Amino acid sequence: MASHLVPVVACEGRQIHPCGRRIQLPYSIRQQTIARQPDQPKADWTLNLVCADCGFRDDYDRSRIQWESVPEEIRAAGLPGTVLWRIEFECGRESCGALMVTHTMGFRDASESCLRGIVEHASPPLFCDKGGGHLSFPLNPRPVVLDEAW
Repeated sequence: MASHLVPVVACEGRQIHPCGRRIQLPYSIRQQTIARQPDQPKADWTLNLVCADCGFRDDYDRSRIQWESVPEEIRAAGLPGTVLWRIEFECGRESCGALMVTHTMGFRDASESCLRGIVEHASPPLFCDKGGGHLSFPLNPRPVVLDEAW
């Protein structure tokens, strides 16, 4: 049975108990019979991610990626109907206009209001460090494409 190596990050949010949700990133390589290291993201790669379960937001870098072996049929199916969403918005402070980006897991057919709820309740909150403002809407969400920006 063929399998793939898929990168995951574990949420480190702590409300009452550690969350630990394993979030699969949209990248994979077919695991060969000869062991080889999977391609790593670029050295400066980071991903700002909001956990859809507990709301914890953090910047994940490549040192926090864990590679897991997943059978082909499970990798292809993924979690039923879930995708990694890229969410872009502008700083809400007048005349700043800085673009802010975050990501979250959600259902493929998630409404913008559902994604907005996840982002609005992120902890720590999303905040523009250039203009000092909070996010403005619309969110402009889109699913992340396999291997994008790796």
